Amino acid sequence: MAVNRVVITGRGAVSPFGLGVPLLLEKIWAGSSAVRHMEEWAEIRGLRSHIAAPVPDFDAKKFLPRSARRTMGAMAVYATLATREAIADADIQQEMLEGGRTGVAIGSTTGSAAAYEEFYLKYLPEKVLDGIKSGEFFKMMGHSCVANVCLALGVEGEQWAPVSACTSSSQAIGLGYILIQAGRQDIVLCGGADEAHASVTGVFDLLRAASFNNSDPEGGCRPFERDRDGVVCGGGSGILVLESLESAERRGRKYMVRLLGLAMLLTAGILPARIKR
Repeated sequence: MAVNRVVITGRGAVSPFGLGVPLLLEKIWAGSSAVRHMEEWAEIRGLRSHIAAPVPDFDAKKFLPRSARRTMGAMAVYATLATREAIADADIQQEMLEGGRTGVAIGSTTGSAAAYEEFYLKYLPEKVLDGIKSGEFFKMMGHSCVANVCLALGVEGEQWAPVSACTSSSQAIGLGYILIQAGRQDIVLCGGADEAHASVTGVFDLLRAASFNNSDPEGGCRPFERDRDGVVCGGGSGILVLESLESAERRGRKYMVRLLGLAMLLTAGILPARIKR
């Protein structure tokens, strides 16, 4: 059976350097680091890693209406802006988003960590739900990014939200590849999003997998160095436009990369074996 060839025709990003792919590439090629010391984390008892790469503050009101923002945590905002940039980069028109042949696959480990914290700070002390807005659930749900992206941008194709910890966005890209190859979608907006939060870094801290290089934040993220000491968590979103080669050629779009295949490695049981009980 013949299968569709899959190419990449657009890209978008919100990163610890700021908004947009051009700024991200500029900083990467310059060898810049966005890791910084999180002074506000010093008050968290037991947290040893005080470094992260958060997205710089920006006013989301300038980019998204309140009707869209009220159900978005930070990570959903990042995903929506990155997806919008990728759509523009690939010159995808609104009627293509609404036609059912463009889907979305965006992975994340959980919903908004900040939204979880805010919810349980209100709920747990007295177990009271009064004062918690209904929109908080949509920030917390595991598929918050993909749901909000589709609602905000009017995408009516297939919607997927793979959750597989650090490989969530990679699986989202693989899923997009499969959907296009099988002919279920012509275009899939793929990638991932996350936000920097003390609880996220804290998980790696508990696993003894976080970097404790607090005295030199910019030197904290060094995965290929002999004296590396752990993970540095960050925030942002990266989105790729995957498209069938036939669709791209029909639109007269040049592609950046052709995807030839994918593979997934089952790692269940590896982490528990390394955790000291």
